[in-house]
Amino acid sequence: MNRLKELKIIFDTSEDKDLITELLSDCFYKNDISGVVTESPQELNEDWGEDAVVYDRYSVSGYINMKEEEKIDIIKNDVKDILKGFNVKTEYEVKEIKEEDWANSWKDFFYPVEVSENIVIKPTWRNLEKDYSIVINIDPGMAFGSGSHPTTTLCIKHLEDTVKKGDKVLDVGCGSGILMIAAAKLGAEYLKGSDNDAAAVEISKANLRLNNIDDLKFNVLKSDLAQDAEEKYDVITANILADVIIKLIPDLKRVSHKNTSFIFSGIIEEKKEEVLKKMMEFNIEPVKIYEDSGWSAIKGIYQ
Repeated sequence: MNRLKELKIIFDTSEDKDLITELLSDCFYKNDISGVVTESPQELNEDWGEDAVVYDRYSVSGYINMKEEEKIDIIKNDVKDILKGFNVKTEYEVKEIKEEDWANSWKDFFYPVEVSENIVIKPTWRNLEKDYSIVINIDPGMAFGSGSHPTTTLCIKHLEDTVKKGDKVLDVGCGSGILMIAAAKLGAEYLKGSDNDAAAVEISKANLRLNNIDDLKFNVLKSDLAQDAEEKYDVITANILADVIIKLIPDLKRVSHKNTSFIFSGIIEEKKEEVLKKMMEFNIEPVKIYEDSGWSAIKGIYQ
């Protein structure tokens, strides 16, 4: 039985809350804790039912194996360093949980997410009130990616505009596999995903199979960014932090061809111009930007 420590960083600030959330999330990511949960105050949606669970404060949480609990102090120190110069009040909650117990309790928080008139992301334990042409069934598990965050839905909007029948798609930092599933249901012929979290890799594979995608059509690897990708791809997606995207762009040139479409998300407003500048530096011409709640997803074409 695996045991985990949940480290929750609760914060209050008059600063840009999306920026603070990203900075705190990065403190987990840089310590190889890729399963990160963010909370922000929500209004109860009448369609969710009386038993729906909503958040009443801002926080960022990560789940750390007990064998690596020294990372808790490392992350706290990183938080202290990264928030220098910001007016942010933080407090920490640390508690021990069983992975098996947590695996079901978090399900109360997730509901179907309508991406467009045609596409919905549906947790396997929920029902739909209307019909969609594309239903992405998802069981996020320990990789957390439920599809509810704007960065994911913005990516899928771009995929809906972009993917053609027969395309080869690479998803860097695949999480729960949502973007690969969307690409497959939009007509992609072959999918490759990478993630540096072994749990995410296995959950991606399980979710692809859950959506009846043939094993011969996908390959998901535990890998650091795109280092194990070798083929040329028609569409490349990366829904990760803006700073990571900026570092990743030069390496993606070798796995792209003329007219490869790039979809970059996880970009807060303050970082958008930096990403655009790096894209143009490497001949990736920005062609469309979707925005929602302070987040941007940029589509570019390799020239």
